[in-house]
Amino acid sequence: MEIVAHVTNNISKTNSNMNCQNCGSKLSCGCQKRISTDGKEVCSNCVTTYENNLVKMKKATEEQLKFAAMNAAVQNKQ
Repeated sequence: MEIVAHVTNNISKTNSNMNCQNCGSKLSCGCQKRISTDGKEVCSNCVTTYENNLVKMKKATEEQLKFAAMNAAVQNKQ
C-alpha cells in the first residue's frame, strides 16, 4: 500500500508541472504532450507550427553558413 501511494504521489506531482515549452500552456495529461524533433515537450496544438518553425530556422541557418563560406572564400582570394 505505501509503495502504490508513493508512486501515485510522484505521478501527480510530475503531471501537475508539465507545461508546453513553446506556449507555456498546462498539459493536464500525456495525450496532449508531443516531443518535437529537437526534443522539447510541446502541446498538440503547437507541434505543427513549432516543427515548421524549426524547418525554417534550419534553412535560414544553412543559408547563413553558405553565405559565410562564400565570404570567407572571397576574403582568402584577396
